[in-house]
Amino acid sequence: MLSTIRAIVRRANTLAETYAAAQAEGTMTAVVKIIRRDDSTDLGWDSATSTLVMDEPEVIWGPELPGGGIGKVSSVTGPVTMALGDEPQYFQSTFASIPKWAAQPEVDDILTVIAHDDPKLVGRSYRVVDVERGGQIPVAHRMQVVGIQPGRTWRQP
Repeated sequence: MLSTIRAIVRRANTLAETYAAAQAEGTMTAVVKIIRRDDSTDLGWDSATSTLVMDEPEVIWGPELPGGGIGKVSSVTGPVTMALGDEPQYFQSTFASIPKWAAQPEVDDILTVIAHDDPKLVGRSYRVVDVERGGQIPVAHRMQVVGIQPGRTWRQP
């Protein structure tokens, strides 16, 4: 009897997860690119275009991969203030999601908005500061991201 109940619950969870994943992906109307760099990747800031410049990063999610880089970027809030040494830094903060079947993002990956309903977000880059794990029905990779600002030590191409 107990094994029958467990089987019914497992089946219900599977159906709920499938439905919830489809609903979550239906809200992913943006196109994003997530890249991962290692310590040898040169990182810079092009002040003329206000974009990041990198040497050959690894693309873990984006329009050039199967799935087309679909994602969701929620409302951007900010600024969030962080003190780094004696100088305060100001960052925008938001949440972003990509499908569960996409590659697993990691902290310090960089997400760039390629296309979005809000044209002010297009071209902006964000650093992943947290990736949610766990939960009852995981249907997407949801991550908290902060806007990237050029640092004093970044090279200017």
